[in-house]
Amino acid sequence: MKLTRLAAFTVAILSSTLFSCGDDDSETPQNPNLIDASGGTVTSTNNDLTINIPAGALSTPTEITVVETTTHPAGNIGVVYDLGPDGTKFNSPVSLTFNYDPANLPSGSNEDNLVIAFAENGNWVPLTNNVVNTSSNTVTASTEHFTPYTVFLSTGGGIEGEPPTQLFYNPDNYPFVPNQAYETPGASAVGSGSLVFSISNVDPDFTSENFTINPENGRISFNNLTNDATEIKLDITVANEFGAITTEDAMTFNPATLSYSLEKDAFFPGNIFDSGLPESNNISENYEFSLTNLPAGLEGSELAIDIQTGQITGTINENVAPGTYPLEVTSANSDNWSLLFPNVIAFDVVASPTDIAYSPAITTLVAGETFDSGIPTLSGEAPFTFELGQIDAGLGSTGFTMNAANGQFTGTVANDAVAGTYSFDVIVSNRGGEVVFEEAVSLTIEESEVMLPSNLSYDIPGDFFTYTGAPTAQIDIVEGSNSELTYSVEVFPTITAGISIDGSGNIIINDGLLNANDPGYYTLSVTVSNGADEATFEDVAIVRAFSPSDPYILEYNPRFSLISAFNPEVLSATSNALFEPPNAPTFTIEKVYDQLNDDRTAELIQQEILTIAADGDLTFSVGSPNSPTIADNFYRYYVDVRIGEGNNSVLYRAVAVFGPQ
Repeated sequence: MKLTRLAAFTVAILSSTLFSCGDDDSETPQNPNLIDASGGTVTSTNNDLTINIPAGALSTPTEITVVETTTHPAGNIGVVYDLGPDGTKFNSPVSLTFNYDPANLPSGSNEDNLVIAFAENGNWVPLTNNVVNTSSNTVTASTEHFTPYTVFLSTGGGIEGEPPTQLFYNPDNYPFVPNQAYETPGASAVGSGSLVFSISNVDPDFTSENFTINPENGRISFNNLTNDATEIKLDITVANEFGAITTEDAMTFNPATLSYSLEKDAFFPGNIFDSGLPESNNISENYEFSLTNLPAGLEGSELAIDIQTGQITGTINENVAPGTYPLEVTSANSDNWSLLFPNVIAFDVVASPTDIAYSPAITTLVAGETFDSGIPTLSGEAPFTFELGQIDAGLGSTGFTMNAANGQFTGTVANDAVAGTYSFDVIVSNRGGEVVFEEAVSLTIEESEVMLPSNLSYDIPGDFFTYTGAPTAQIDIVEGSNSELTYSVEVFPTITAGISIDGSGNIIINDGLLNANDPGYYTLSVTVSNGADEATFEDVAIVRAFSPSDPYILEYNPRFSLISAFNPEVLSATSNALFEPPNAPTFTIEKVYDQLNDDRTAELIQQEILTIAADGDLTFSVGSPNSPTIADNFYRYYVDVRIGEGNNSVLYRAVAVFGPQ
């Protein structure tokens, strides 16, 4: 503070005759007293000062000293005692009681203005909890530290006929919360006569509606300070009929803030609540926190606040209804200066997920079957997020998944799944947290007989796969299997490359491996295996291969002719050869073979059972005098026909087939 003189004045130290003490100004040691943790009482030698130390105020035995001193600020009334050891601080407040004689007070003084004060920075600073007993003529106050102390007139005193000499507040700095009303304690001033207090300046500028002062005691009242208010300083003037002084920055106000940052803003009834440590500004360590006005509905919740840190913890009552609950926190010091923070923290209580139900709750399946739990029903605050608990290793390589949005649980039972009953935990979350529903849905897997396919077919547009030089593929259609399958293909007549099958049963015809030298018809038989057994599907598909650049493009219509194996009459089956260009080429039977790939060429041609005409027509005669007895295993005869001669010829494989009725 800066003291500005408005009129000349003389500082005078009042006579120490207020108390029964000697006139020697030198420091005189008093009787020392050793006080331990049990507490005790120490008095000055003239019994004008009594120090009462409660139990627990000192942690270790300490020798308490009371020494009269003349080294102190001006303005005291009576003896100044330096209490020691200097700087001693106590675990709990100790009380000081001074005796006074009303006859020795300055004329016109009011006993109620007597306070115990300590010296600090050249001024007397009154303790704030003074109690004056005018019957016993004592002044009592408490303190937590030792330094020089005396009795001081907080208002009044001074030299008759002179302006006031001192003005100060203790404390002179207060925090505030915007938009709330406050009133400070009164000012301390030294001056004779009737003293009048006024506000001489506010920085930054505020109107008188924001700050007012009681002219009789200097109490400052203020309200309506907005949220953007910053540090505010007030110059205060005290005057009597002889003059006035102004103390610049006599009082400072700083906006206080308190804020919490919750990790989550929603909780379930019965949850543990923890606000975390709040962030604060302009709230000193001597302020203690308290919860005030717990909102309706939170009754029974065991919420408590740490008075030192402001952290709020506890358990939310299990019966709390869903809703939003704001909390109000108060921070106050020992002088009852209180800071109220309304709605400083708010949280929601939401209904937790409950009563989850799948229908049916248990499903029985075998390997290879698909599982679908359906969408469950449940109660609580939506939206929900669903998660599947750990899957038992006994389910093998299955791909069970859960729809996070609706809880639908689907998957296919793997072939390596072990028979048994499996229960699944379902974790359901909403904004209040998560709940684990143990064994919410179950699946029973039964032993099953592994079955091979009962049917294998290919979706072929027309009678053949037609290959003209571009790559192609065809997907199979499998029926009746409940296991993982492998495929292999046998091509008839045999070729070294060009036709294969992949792991999914797709017929693959490779570009460049069937070419103009391989025209004809290739019958495919596919074997399907499940690892334990296999099934062969004969003649499941035919590949017709030819080149668009083929000058003949030979084909027989029909390609397959029926003959009678045991009819004694002659039966001829003829296929008409279609060819281009119109100039007739030569036709030769290259080879005849049966389904076992046994060469029957010599047998059938030499006996003239199979003949070819100049126009390419084929005739198969059975039952003539020259025909042999056809074996019981006779099935089919495949005919390779060559058109042309030498390097200009083309061989058509299996271009015609003769078989029994």
